Amino acid sequence: MNGSVSYFQDSVTTHILGSKQMTSIQFEQLKAQLKLLTPQQLRSLQGEIRSSLDIEKETVLTEEELNLITSLFD
Repeated sequence: MNGSVSYFQDSVTTHILGSKQMTSIQFEQLKAQLKLLTPQQLRSLQGEIRSSLDIEKETVLTEEELNLITSLFD
């Protein structure tokens, strides 16, 4: 199982970092592999996913867009 967990972690890291888009088949395989993780590993993964989503939320607008919006109210 250690090798498959390592593969799983590499796949997740690659997908989260955005260097590769995951196919629907790979996504289904990923979901199946989640069942192999311990509760502690799932919580760790959950934290990483939340962090990744928080980063996406922070970059909804570029600095230039924010400045433009701010200038509308000056």
